[in-house]
Amino acid sequence: MLARCIANGFDICRDNVELTNFLGLADDGTSHAPLVIGQEYLVVAFSFGPFVPWLFIADRMGLRYPLIYPSCMFSITDTRPSKTWEQSWWIDYRGVRNAWLAPRVFAEAPGLPGMALEGDTDAIGKFASLVAHLSLEFSLPWVEDRALALEQGLWVTDADYSESWEVDPSNEMTVRPSTGALLQNPLCKRPAGPPMIS
Repeated sequence: MLARCIANGFDICRDNVELTNFLGLADDGTSHAPLVIGQEYLVVAFSFGPFVPWLFIADRMGLRYPLIYPSCMFSITDTRPSKTWEQSWWIDYRGVRNAWLAPRVFAEAPGLPGMALEGDTDAIGKFASLVAHLSLEFSLPWVEDRALALEQGLWVTDADYSESWEVDPSNEMTVRPSTGALLQNPLCKRPAGPPMIS
Protein backbone atom coordinates (compact mmCIF):
# COMPACT_ATOMS: atom_id res chain seq x y z
CA MET A 1 0.00 0.00 0.00
CA LEU A 2 1.18 3.51 -0.84
CA ALA A 3 -0.26 6.81 0.39
CA ARG A 4 0.21 10.44 -0.64
CA CYS A 5 0.22 13.09 2.07
CA ILE A 6 -2.58 15.61 1.54
CA ALA A 7 -2.22 17.42 4.87
CA ASN A 8 0.62 17.75 7.35
CA GLY A 9 -1.39 19.78 9.83
CA PHE A 10 -3.69 18.11 12.32
CA ASP A 11 -6.45 20.68 11.73
CA ILE A 12 -7.89 18.23 9.20
CA CYS A 13 -8.76 16.00 12.19
CA ARG A 14 -10.65 18.61 14.20
CA ASP A 15 -14.10 17.68 12.86
CA ASN A 16 -13.81 14.40 14.78
CA VAL A 17 -14.07 15.35 18.47
CA GLU A 18 -12.97 11.94 19.78
CA LEU A 19 -9.94 11.96 17.47
CA THR A 20 -9.08 15.54 18.45
CA ASN A 21 -9.14 14.55 22.13
CA PHE A 22 -7.14 11.37 21.44
CA LEU A 23 -4.47 13.41 19.65
CA GLY A 24 -4.45 15.99 22.45
CA LEU A 25 -4.88 18.89 20.03
CA ALA A 26 -4.95 22.26 21.71
CA ASP A 27 -7.57 24.79 20.60
CA ASP A 28 -5.02 27.59 20.37
CA GLY A 29 -2.70 26.68 17.55
CA THR A 30 -1.91 24.34 14.76
CA SER A 31 0.14 21.19 15.17
CA HIS A 32 2.14 19.82 12.25
CA ALA A 33 3.56 16.41 11.42
CA PRO A 34 6.95 15.83 9.76
CA LEU A 35 5.26 14.99 6.46
CA VAL A 36 5.66 16.57 3.04
CA ILE A 37 2.41 17.41 1.27
CA GLY A 38 2.30 15.68 -2.12
CA GLN A 39 4.96 13.14 -1.19
CA GLU A 40 4.13 9.44 -1.28
CA TYR A 41 4.95 7.04 1.54
CA LEU A 42 5.17 3.29 1.96
CA VAL A 43 2.46 2.03 4.31
CA VAL A 44 3.91 -0.53 6.72
CA ALA A 45 0.65 -1.39 8.53
CA PHE A 46 -3.00 -0.33 8.46
CA SER A 47 -5.03 -0.01 11.64
CA PHE A 48 -8.82 0.17 11.88
CA GLY A 49 -8.82 2.35 14.98
CA PRO A 50 -8.98 4.15 17.33
CA PHE A 51 -11.82 6.33 15.99
CA VAL A 52 -10.57 6.36 12.36
CA PRO A 53 -8.26 4.21 10.23
CA TRP A 54 -4.55 4.88 10.87
CA LEU A 55 -1.50 4.43 8.67
CA PHE A 56 1.86 3.26 9.96
CA ILE A 57 4.24 4.66 7.37
CA ALA A 58 7.96 4.47 6.68
CA ASP A 59 9.66 7.84 6.84
CA ARG A 60 11.63 8.85 3.75
CA MET A 61 13.92 11.29 5.54
CA GLY A 62 15.81 8.89 7.78
CA LEU A 63 13.68 8.34 10.88
CA ARG A 64 14.10 4.72 11.94
CA TYR A 65 10.66 4.03 13.38
CA PRO A 66 7.16 3.99 11.90
CA LEU A 67 5.24 7.24 11.74
CA ILE A 68 1.62 6.79 12.81
CA TYR A 69 -1.04 9.14 11.46
CA PRO A 70 -4.81 9.25 10.88
CA SER A 71 -5.74 8.21 7.36
CA CYS A 72 -7.53 11.54 6.75
CA MET A 73 -4.07 13.10 6.25
CA PHE A 74 -3.49 10.89 3.19
CA SER A 75 -4.88 9.82 -0.12
CA ILE A 76 -4.28 6.11 -0.78
CA THR A 77 -2.58 5.81 -4.17
CA ASP A 78 -2.09 2.03 -4.17
CA THR A 79 -4.78 0.20 -2.22
CA ARG A 80 -3.20 -3.25 -2.43
CA PRO A 81 -2.36 -4.66 1.00
CA SER A 82 1.10 -6.10 1.42
CA LYS A 83 1.28 -9.83 0.80
CA THR A 84 3.02 -10.05 4.19
CA TRP A 85 0.14 -8.51 6.15
CA GLU A 86 -2.02 -10.56 8.47
CA GLN A 87 -4.83 -9.53 10.76
CA SER A 88 -3.93 -9.04 14.39
CA TRP A 89 -4.10 -6.43 17.16
CA TRP A 90 -2.07 -3.50 18.41
CA ILE A 91 -2.52 -1.60 21.65
CA ASP A 92 -2.73 2.19 21.58
CA TYR A 93 -1.32 4.43 24.30
CA ARG A 94 -4.58 4.11 26.30
CA GLY A 95 -4.13 0.33 26.47
CA VAL A 96 -7.02 -0.30 24.06
CA ARG A 97 -6.73 -3.12 21.49
CA ASN A 98 -7.32 -2.12 17.87
CA ALA A 99 -7.52 -4.40 14.83
CA TRP A 100 -4.82 -3.92 12.21
CA LEU A 101 -3.30 -5.47 9.13
CA ALA A 102 0.42 -5.75 9.72
CA PRO A 103 3.48 -7.83 8.84
CA ARG A 104 4.06 -10.89 10.99
CA VAL A 105 6.87 -9.22 12.95
CA PHE A 106 4.35 -6.57 14.11
CA ALA A 107 1.68 -9.20 14.74
CA GLU A 108 4.11 -11.14 16.95
CA ALA A 109 5.35 -8.00 18.71
CA PRO A 110 2.63 -5.31 18.56
CA GLY A 111 4.74 -3.06 20.78
CA LEU A 112 7.57 -2.95 18.23
CA PRO A 113 6.60 0.44 16.72
CA GLY A 114 6.71 2.08 20.15
CA MET A 115 9.95 0.31 21.08
CA ALA A 116 11.57 1.57 17.85
CA LEU A 117 10.36 5.10 18.64
CA GLU A 118 11.94 4.83 22.10
CA GLY A 119 15.29 3.86 20.51
CA ASP A 120 15.38 0.12 21.22
CA THR A 121 18.18 -1.08 18.90
CA ASP A 122 16.65 -4.52 18.30
CA ALA A 123 13.28 -2.96 17.37
CA ILE A 124 14.99 -0.41 15.10
CA GLY A 125 16.85 -3.23 13.33
CA LYS A 126 13.67 -5.26 12.85
CA PHE A 127 11.85 -2.22 11.51
CA ALA A 128 14.67 -1.42 9.06
CA SER A 129 14.64 -5.00 7.81
CA LEU A 130 10.86 -4.90 7.44
CA VAL A 131 10.95 -1.65 5.44
CA ALA A 132 13.69 -3.04 3.17
CA HIS A 133 11.53 -6.10 2.49
CA LEU A 134 8.28 -4.14 1.94
CA SER A 135 10.08 -1.66 -0.35
CA LEU A 136 10.55 -4.43 -2.89
CA GLU A 137 6.88 -5.27 -3.08
CA PHE A 138 5.43 -2.05 -4.53
CA SER A 139 6.56 0.14 -7.42
CA LEU A 140 7.87 3.14 -5.50
CA PRO A 141 7.06 6.26 -7.56
CA TRP A 142 9.93 8.25 -6.04
CA VAL A 143 12.46 5.77 -7.49
CA GLU A 144 12.94 6.61 -11.15
CA ASP A 145 15.92 4.38 -11.97
CA ARG A 146 15.03 1.12 -13.65
CA ALA A 147 16.97 -2.11 -14.06
CA LEU A 148 17.28 -3.37 -17.62
CA ALA A 149 16.08 -6.85 -18.54
CA LEU A 150 18.63 -9.17 -20.07
CA GLU A 151 17.58 -11.70 -22.67
CA GLN A 152 17.95 -14.75 -20.47
CA GLY A 153 15.79 -15.88 -17.57
CA LEU A 154 15.17 -13.48 -14.71
CA TRP A 155 18.44 -11.58 -15.08
CA VAL A 156 18.70 -7.79 -15.13
CA THR A 157 21.51 -5.26 -15.26
CA ASP A 158 22.08 -1.67 -14.25
CA ALA A 159 22.02 1.19 -16.77
CA ASP A 160 25.82 0.94 -17.31
CA TYR A 161 25.75 -2.84 -17.84
CA SER A 162 28.41 -3.11 -15.12
CA GLU A 163 26.54 -5.54 -12.88
CA SER A 164 23.87 -8.17 -13.40
CA TRP A 165 21.72 -10.09 -10.96
CA GLU A 166 18.65 -12.30 -10.81
CA VAL A 167 15.33 -10.79 -9.73
CA ASP A 168 12.18 -12.09 -8.09
CA PRO A 169 9.37 -11.57 -10.62
CA SER A 170 6.79 -11.20 -7.83
CA ASN A 171 8.47 -7.97 -6.66
CA GLU A 172 7.96 -4.64 -8.40
CA MET A 173 11.35 -3.37 -7.20
CA THR A 174 14.80 -4.91 -7.08
CA VAL A 175 18.03 -4.07 -5.27
CA ARG A 176 21.36 -3.60 -6.99
CA PRO A 177 23.61 -5.96 -5.00
CA SER A 178 26.79 -3.86 -4.93
CA THR A 179 25.18 -0.62 -3.77
CA GLY A 180 21.85 -1.59 -2.21
CA ALA A 181 20.10 0.93 -4.48
CA LEU A 182 16.45 0.28 -5.26
CA LEU A 183 15.50 0.01 -8.93
CA GLN A 184 12.24 -0.63 -10.73
CA ASN A 185 12.00 -4.32 -11.70
CA PRO A 186 11.30 -4.70 -15.45
CA LEU A 187 10.52 -8.41 -15.07
CA CYS A 188 7.78 -8.07 -12.45
CA LYS A 189 4.90 -10.41 -13.14
CA ARG A 190 2.60 -9.50 -10.28
CA PRO A 191 -0.80 -11.13 -10.76
CA ALA A 192 -3.57 -8.93 -12.11
CA GLY A 193 -6.43 -7.98 -9.83
CA PRO A 194 -4.83 -8.30 -6.35
CA PRO A 195 -7.08 -7.81 -3.34
CA MET A 196 -7.85 -4.23 -2.45
CA ILE A 197 -8.69 -2.46 0.79
CA SER A 198 -11.62 -0.12 0.37
